[in-house]
Amino acid sequence: MANLLDDTAGAAPLLLDDPLAHLDATRLALAISVLSDIAEERQVVLFTEDERVVEIASSIGAHVVRLEMLAAATSA
Repeated sequence: MANLLDDTAGAAPLLLDDPLAHLDATRLALAISVLSDIAEERQVVLFTEDERVVEIASSIGAHVVRLEMLAAATSA
């Protein structure tokens, strides 16, 4: 779908915000595999809260950069 919507023939980065949140384990693994294939042609940035995504992506050899946001300290 990204290729159909992209006029730049795949040069633009693909930015995804938790698109895999509702997938079961089997579909999640398949989706990550597809995204990994797409990432060979274009940059893919995937934001997620799901630890399974990190585990699966790492297990198939995808380059994973993990940024963790911490809650700000509150003062009483």
